[in-house]
Amino acid sequence: MKTLSIPVIILCVASVCVARADEPSTNTREVFVQLADSAQKRLQASLEELSQLRQRAADETIPLSRQLRDLEDELIQARQEFQQASRELDSRALDLNNLRSEIKSRKDEAAYLSNLLGEYNRNFESRLHIAETHRYEQALERARLAPENSNLSQREVYAAQADLLLVSLERLHDILGGTSFPGTAVDPAGMVTSGTFVLVGPASLFGSDDGTIAGMVEERLGSLEPAVIAFGDPADAAAAAEMVRNSSGRFPLDPTLGSAHKVEKTRETLIEHIRKGGPVMIPIFIMAGAALLVVLLKWISMNFIRSPARR
Repeated sequence: MKTLSIPVIILCVASVCVARADEPSTNTREVFVQLADSAQKRLQASLEELSQLRQRAADETIPLSRQLRDLEDELIQARQEFQQASRELDSRALDLNNLRSEIKSRKDEAAYLSNLLGEYNRNFESRLHIAETHRYEQALERARLAPENSNLSQREVYAAQADLLLVSLERLHDILGGTSFPGTAVDPAGMVTSGTFVLVGPASLFGSDDGTIAGMVEERLGSLEPAVIAFGDPADAAAAAEMVRNSSGRFPLDPTLGSAHKVEKTRETLIEHIRKGGPVMIPIFIMAGAALLVVLLKWISMNFIRSPARR
């Protein structure tokens, strides 16, 4: 803008010269000198101002360039951070999907394990000897009711079911070498008696606390209590009483696991069989006697008939 003032000054000087053409030449020369000095001063001032503006522009350009470079570096770093964050986000999304799949798989495994433990508990209860029913009743009850209890966490449900698994393993070790435990059983007279059970494998003995009852333990149809079957041989009864009392001695084992006693109970004499028939047996015997008498008479009469002579 300052450089444009030079032509303006020249035009002003020319107009002044034209206006004063009639003045003496001396005055004109002085005016030109003054105008030239003024124009030179103003030109010098404009040049100095231009140099200052250029210097200030140069001084301001360097910080701006640095600031621009810093901003570009920040932009590059921000882009790198964005790309890294995007990669991490994608990786985390993949990990999250894998984790969800893993959680679903673990839930399916947990449900399968819970069902498997429930089925094992039911099978364990069905395979218990009748003498062990009361012994494991509480553990069976906890394991059976745990999945239905909404107040228990899944961990507590598994713990209750696993406890029964540990109990079943302990039972397995006990019955292999034989074990004894207190309990109650129904004696042959139908009375509930307290005593001690001795369990060896699938066979069990029971002896009352007073020592008057000793026998094999079996399950009676329609009853949840173990029933005591007395031995027919006094020697077996004495051996069973000694086994229950001392936890050692001769074990009177029934290889048929109770079937021999059942067969023995079905055996009966002819008189007992007739008595079971009741009053209806009287006319049956009368008819049988009459039939037998008729047969004897016919046989005797046929013996007196002469056979034809041979010629």
